[in-house]
Amino acid sequence: MTAHSTHRKLACLLGVASFFSFLYFYEGGGWNQNSRFDLLRAILERHSLQIDAYHENTEDKAHFNGHYYSDKAPGLVFLAVPFAAVARAGMRIVSMDPDSVRGEYVLSYIVTACAVALPTALAAVGLFFLSLRFASYASGAMFATVVMSIGTPLLAYATLFWAHALVGACLLFAFAAALKIADGRSEFGWALAVGLAAGWATVTEYPAAPASALLALLALIQAWPRGNAIRWRVAARPGLDKGEQR
Repeated sequence: MTAHSTHRKLACLLGVASFFSFLYFYEGGGWNQNSRFDLLRAILERHSLQIDAYHENTEDKAHFNGHYYSDKAPGLVFLAVPFAAVARAGMRIVSMDPDSVRGEYVLSYIVTACAVALPTALAAVGLFFLSLRFASYASGAMFATVVMSIGTPLLAYATLFWAHALVGACLLFAFAAALKIADGRSEFGWALAVGLAAGWATVTEYPAAPASALLALLALIQAWPRGNAIRWRVAARPGLDKGEQR
């Protein structure tokens, strides 16, 4: 068995273990979680951003022109929408009303697992490979991954319908993608990944913008020694890249 194959298996094991460690806990509601969950319900049930029908369960809200809105950045909720839509359909198949109290608890658990715990577990896998990239032994990379997953506040944040863990995961994805640009393959694809991950971190929590900007700068620095053509490919938007390929 090659070292690369062993590393992949270890990464999968760490990712699965981290994910199920997060799934074991369910933190329930709170003003922060409820504000986001209210917006999620409003989008799915009323096709609206107004949370008027649900606003009484949270004080984390804004009042504008006679309507209530969640005062949270929307990135986490937008990521959770497809998971929630599938979950609601599945709940109806098993004769569970998604609008019942029990259905709301189940839906809240599912979207937390899919939109928070899963990206965080994938970030743990990313940290494992990043550690290997920086010349760590597999044992050191495993130790770093386990400590991050269950030895820091990330364990608590990954079980909550909050944005903290998702933002951290997105920034780690962006960092890893920025480093891949230096490898000299698929520069534009990795640059696009940096933009998507860092951008999603920002729309999930606006204070992530400075970190996102620094990661974009890192991506450009990684491409800089390779000439103007690569610099432009990293900095350009998809339309420009397609035009260059033509």
